[in-house]
Amino acid sequence: MTTRRVAATAIAAIGLWSFAPTAASPVREAEYRWSREIDSAAFEGSYNFPVFVVRGEMWAFHPQGKWRSRDGRSWTRTGLPSSGLNTGYQRYVNFNDAVYALGTMRGNYLDLHLTSRIARTRDFEHWETLATESNLPARVFYGAVAHQGKSGSSADSTAARTTMTCGARLTAYSGRE
Repeated sequence: MTTRRVAATAIAAIGLWSFAPTAASPVREAEYRWSREIDSAAFEGSYNFPVFVVRGEMWAFHPQGKWRSRDGRSWTRTGLPSSGLNTGYQRYVNFNDAVYALGTMRGNYLDLHLTSRIARTRDFEHWETLATESNLPARVFYGAVAHQGKSGSSADSTAARTTMTCGARLTAYSGRE
């Protein structure tokens, strides 16, 4: 049997195992319905930008400006400047009614210049730098989440992490679990 055929057989078997319905997991109707409220927002279409909900307002951190909305239909451009973070590579995290920018980036994929700066906005008008340099790993393509009052980042499969414990205090470690 050729290597290509073995790989195709393994992928097919995994696919059948992963997606086969079982009696223990019946498919249910969703308890919500999506509806289109407007055809497009006030800002241009784009990708790799986050949208947050903070204190009852939606915030879109679009590459060409920061926008806010109370209803998802009417959007207003704000004066919040860029944090220096590139959302195609790095992440913001929404935590305790503030948004944190984890790192900055200059350049492109051929010539990256990363920093470990941590900044936050609570008023959505200004960024305050919490740490010019931190122990945040200089990484790209990581995830950042907030869950039950704690926030964290998982940078790669070797369990490199950043854990936010009380707003501004960050502890990072890297290793195998």
